Amino acid sequence: MDNLENYTHESFLKDITNWDLKYDSFLKERTYHPGGTWSYTHGRLRGAVRSMKRMSKYLFTYQGYSFFVPVTTNTLEGFFSHLKVRVGAHRGICTIRKKKLVELILLNSSSIFKKGMCKKLF
Repeated sequence: MDNLENYTHESFLKDITNWDLKYDSFLKERTYHPGGTWSYTHGRLRGAVRSMKRMSKYLFTYQGYSFFVPVTTNTLEGFFSHLKVRVGAHRGICTIRKKKLVELILLNSSSIFKKGMCKKLF
């Protein structure tokens, strides 16, 4: 397998299925425990492969959109840091008002904010 960015959903499924078939006997190895029970020797690897197959349709969601999708979450983390500072300045307010404050900050920084919306919140 190569980098994920070089794949389409179909080519990824094809390669992961081929890999699964190639290592099928390895993935089916069992470990027998005292008391007659058993577990798959490579259970975590089996789970990872199964998850990638099951969630593959979501892995390639970004390919269906023409706008830029950032590689990292740095922008989002920076925004949350800014949000924490702004909310942290209002120590001692109750949880309900804190939630309203966060909602107002998020609404104010969105593109759909209209005058008078903050009156509905408070």
